[in-house]
Amino acid sequence: MTNSERMMPHPILALPFRLVSGLLGLVWKLAGFILKVTGLLLGLAAGLLFMALGVLFCTTILGMVIGIPFFVLGFLLMIRALF
Repeated sequence: MTNSERMMPHPILALPFRLVSGLLGLVWKLAGFILKVTGLLLGLAAGLLFMALGVLFCTTILGMVIGIPFFVLGFLLMIRALF
């Protein structure tokens, strides 16, 4: 008789707990996937917004001081979201 047989003499009693545990594991993985995709889309949208603001600020000479860093920040956000 092995250790696992001594630990669980009636495996049928553990079946409901295993099913619930498996179901909760699937729900947890689905929630993680949804958050990952949402974070990706949010990162892309924020990057695009910062790039657009950077271009808008760069239309004036004084705005270039703020516009160029905004554009670079947006570009880096988009790169980070994609990779």
